[in-house]
Amino acid sequence: MFIFSDGFLFWIHTVDLNDQIHMVDLENYQNTVCDETWRVISELASEVKDRKLRISFFNSTPQGGGVALMRHALIRFLRLMGIDANWYVARPKPEIFDITKRKFHNVLQGVADPKVRLSDADKEAFIEWSNENVNRFWGDRSGPLQNSDVIIIDDPQVCGIIPHIKRLAPHTTRIIFRSHIEIRADLIRDNPDGPQACTWNFLWQFIKQADLFISHPVDNFIPDEVPRRNVVLLPAVTDPLDGLNKELNANNLRYYRSVFNRVCMDQGSNEVDWSRPYIVQVARFDPSKGIPDVLESYRLLRARMDSDDRFNDEDVPQLVICGHGSIDDPDGTIIYEQTYDTMATEPFSQISSDIIVARIPPSDQLLNIILRGGYVALQLSHREGFEVKVTEALAKGVPVIAYQAGGIPLQIIEGVTGNLVPIGDVQAVADKLFILFEQPEVQQKLAQGAVKYLTEEYFTVWNAIAWLFMCNEITRNTSDSAGLVGEQATRDRNGGLGDSKWLRTFWQEKYNYKGRKHAKDVQL
Repeated sequence: MFIFSDGFLFWIHTVDLNDQIHMVDLENYQNTVCDETWRVISELASEVKDRKLRISFFNSTPQGGGVALMRHALIRFLRLMGIDANWYVARPKPEIFDITKRKFHNVLQGVADPKVRLSDADKEAFIEWSNENVNRFWGDRSGPLQNSDVIIIDDPQVCGIIPHIKRLAPHTTRIIFRSHIEIRADLIRDNPDGPQACTWNFLWQFIKQADLFISHPVDNFIPDEVPRRNVVLLPAVTDPLDGLNKELNANNLRYYRSVFNRVCMDQGSNEVDWSRPYIVQVARFDPSKGIPDVLESYRLLRARMDSDDRFNDEDVPQLVICGHGSIDDPDGTIIYEQTYDTMATEPFSQISSDIIVARIPPSDQLLNIILRGGYVALQLSHREGFEVKVTEALAKGVPVIAYQAGGIPLQIIEGVTGNLVPIGDVQAVADKLFILFEQPEVQQKLAQGAVKYLTEEYFTVWNAIAWLFMCNEITRNTSDSAGLVGEQATRDRNGGLGDSKWLRTFWQEKYNYKGRKHAKDVQL
């Protein structure tokens, strides 16, 4: 819901028009998991409700990007379970988002120009914006900072409010910082005076006050300064029932395909020929997403296929590159325009009519139909936390070819659900694509494996278990900075980020979980 305050339009915590729109029932979610998983979530929800815990999430955008998608789904499900959970979004300010995207996000991921530096003026502006959101919207006696048992801070954009939480509710509120991006811990470590260290050192003064640090399950995502006893590993998820993933009948497919092509036409892009196969990458127009590599891989593939008499014109694939925008992402327009500039160069002159590039409005069904109809999906990110679009493609039976970036290798079983290639090896991507078009039976085998070996862990119910378990445990002992989860984490016999640091290990042990195995444990 958007409201006006002091002349500004801002977002307050509502999902599905404050629960007035009814999308799904608990029974629908129960059907997405095994009985053992549902037993655990039911027991956990009862405990949290009995303790009357109040849980609040904070981030910088209500739509666009994986964080917002996860929060919409999670809040919807938790409220169906009767949990007191809310979501608060900071008042947008473009000049601040320019800092948080280009000098926080891009720098920490190592995709920014090495000359980009966080200035003192940037730091002051960020702190002032954080203070403004607290003072005007969240910090009064009836506000969420003083009336939550657990507060989750999603990414660095809103970490500046953490000191205010400590000041306003020093003994009653526990704080979890959730990092959704690939933080280049190696660059911070290897160059103490570099841009990554400069940005991280500024943010760490806020983040270190949190009780838990939640990261994607990759060691290099966690800077050395973060005490490992306070670290828990948790993958990103998608929702099986929302517009991104739900099954669509033939009439819906036809309708949303026509809408998709209308969007393309309005933007001056080529339209999709639905009678021909296509390769698809769904991602934000972001420097880390490898869109130039997608274009070059496709060019190499077409050069090979167009010179091979075995392929008829109707068998030659198109390329679709599309994604939503995000209000806190100033890079989107720049990368979008650079993509068209590349397509206008001489090497692409013969194939540019088969390349469809579109910025999609906030309609999940449009991304659903474009992924669902893909012959193969690409995810050529150079830097990636844990890409839910990989999960969403696999869930639709679409094999994925991706770079070995960040958490993506955890999502794909090589040769079973897709293929992994070294970052930047566009020729290898083109070769893998050629095999799938040359040998359709290989594509079919990967498509079947994609559905067969998908794990419940990458969807909403498991994610809800993780959050409820953390909130339940971290509030049991407010005298210890890390709570019970942190105490258990110190008993990692491997001494590093071994499997015992995965959050699933804690709740599966406590609740004697005997459900489905994780995908990596399946005997192939």
